[in-house]
Amino acid sequence: MRMLKSKFTLAVASVVSALSIGVITQVAEAANWLMLQGTETPGAVGRAEVWGFVQAEATYLDATKVPAAAWKGSDMAPNTVGPDRSSRATMNIRRARIGVRGQGFPLDNKVNYFLLTEFGHNEITVPGGGAYLTDASVTLNHVPFARLRIGQFKTPGSEEGLQAIHAFDYVNFTNGTDQLLMERFANGDGSSTTDDLIAGTKPGTYVNKSNGGVGAFRDTGVQLFDTIKMKNIEISYAGMIGNGNGINRQDNNGKKDIYGYLSVEQVYGGKGARRDGVKAYVWAHKGKRTLTEEKPGVYNRDRSGVGATFRKGAYRAVLNI
Repeated sequence: MRMLKSKFTLAVASVVSALSIGVITQVAEAANWLMLQGTETPGAVGRAEVWGFVQAEATYLDATKVPAAAWKGSDMAPNTVGPDRSSRATMNIRRARIGVRGQGFPLDNKVNYFLLTEFGHNEITVPGGGAYLTDASVTLNHVPFARLRIGQFKTPGSEEGLQAIHAFDYVNFTNGTDQLLMERFANGDGSSTTDDLIAGTKPGTYVNKSNGGVGAFRDTGVQLFDTIKMKNIEISYAGMIGNGNGINRQDNNGKKDIYGYLSVEQVYGGKGARRDGVKAYVWAHKGKRTLTEEKPGVYNRDRSGVGATFRKGAYRAVLNI
């Protein structure tokens, strides 16, 4: 059976006043993603600076249908377009985000804040509908080499999860990142609740479906982090304690997740999200998950990895283990 023959995605990305049209395969330069949110130097930004981007897509999947058994004639889930999984060809506003960042409000210019809201049609917003607050954090930059970030924000981990999506290498995440690191929350038996059934199922029938939006590489908690610079070498670290229950949700078991991150990068040139360099990093995540509904229980969620990135001019290489 042929599962997938080809996939074509047209994406349109707009960042404030900049507009780019085409298939997104742009090269994102190496960057210190830990330091690009809420660590502006005093006077670098104002009280409130608005920014955002839109990513629209048209997707067509040329794939055969299930040839036999009870699902004969229907599409396999991997051959449909997410997050609805209702069609093999569709147009969609994949992401539409608007944010506000600033400093000097309300305390002093060593206090930064960062807010970001998602309006697009994706796995963050579809389960509940409407817009979702993905980031809401305050960073205290008073103590040298020990910045403190509090709120909801990206967890320190794999480079692909930390990277800003509007500066991403490709349209989609790699399979490893999407399946192992992009967390989806489920009930005790992997089912949805009875009032969220797919069409055609009988009342009381359980279906394999998440009970909320994806974690989006984010958690709510507190993080201690910073970067030590020595000429063109940067050593970055981060340690975080979080709820471990995704975004826009409180802790459901009182057991906190622990995150750790360490990287060393040689910077060749450039700045911000468009920077050349070679980086090696290691990270770890340890947590507990309490499942609900039919088979409640506490289970481990442990993740760790090492990786390296290289960006110089038109050349790039990425390694994640």
